[in-house]
Amino acid sequence: MLYSKEENKRYTQMAKEFDEEFYTPNRDDNKLFKYMYLIFYMLACKSNYFKKFEDYDGYAQYSATKIYARYLKKEKKGIQIKSVLNYAKSCKSHLKVDYQNEAFEQVTKDGDEDVQAYQQTYRDTIRTSYNHDDVVEDTYEILGTFPKIAKEVIKESPYKTDKLLCKYLYMSCLLTFLNSITLPNTILEKKDSRKDISDNYIVKQYQKNMEEPPLLWKLSSDYSDIVRMFVNKIRARMSGDINDVIQSNNLPEDIIDSIIASAYEEKSYTNYDEDTYK
Repeated sequence: MLYSKEENKRYTQMAKEFDEEFYTPNRDDNKLFKYMYLIFYMLACKSNYFKKFEDYDGYAQYSATKIYARYLKKEKKGIQIKSVLNYAKSCKSHLKVDYQNEAFEQVTKDGDEDVQAYQQTYRDTIRTSYNHDDVVEDTYEILGTFPKIAKEVIKESPYKTDKLLCKYLYMSCLLTFLNSITLPNTILEKKDSRKDISDNYIVKQYQKNMEEPPLLWKLSSDYSDIVRMFVNKIRARMSGDINDVIQSNNLPEDIIDSIIASAYEEKSYTNYDEDTYK
């Protein structure tokens, strides 16, 4: 297992120290991440979540990684969580489902000693856990700016003096874009009914949508290439904004290094008293 509990320290004491120290200057992220891992490990054992011992370790690592990142994200927004123990209890069940669904232990094969490769995977997991919700929320907001950007692009074109044509071009751009980001019901049903559908498959479906001819509103086919050009310009501007969102939501490298260092400096495969955790 990743960490061992000190014999003279109770879980309630670790939780208390976590709550008292997390929002203080110069906190020890290594120690607090360890405490969070041990708290999730203990809760999983009490609930008899798994049949295999290695799943308790995997679950505790997975949960601590996601929730510690969430703590950091909320702290950045000025939001404080009062009790780590109560928070862990409230989310332990859905984390169990997430852990099992994502098959976290498959990221690296059992017995793999290539620490550098595993660290990179672990780093990516921490980073994704930290910024995923914010990136998704901000991306939705950017998508909502499509009408505004579309009007700006059309006004910059040679057709800006023809108000009626601009309206038709605007509606055609809007319909074309909506069609490109809307998957057919058959694909959505397939995605919901089958767990083996990969993200790559979904991406390819969106790519097929983008290759479809533009949808023209009260315009002849002569305007097809023009509408496609406008939509591509709009996408390019939105893409730049989305890249800015991703960069601004990245977890600082020093925090990632601290979490990873704590995981590998103290990793131990010595014998343990399993009853201590039950």
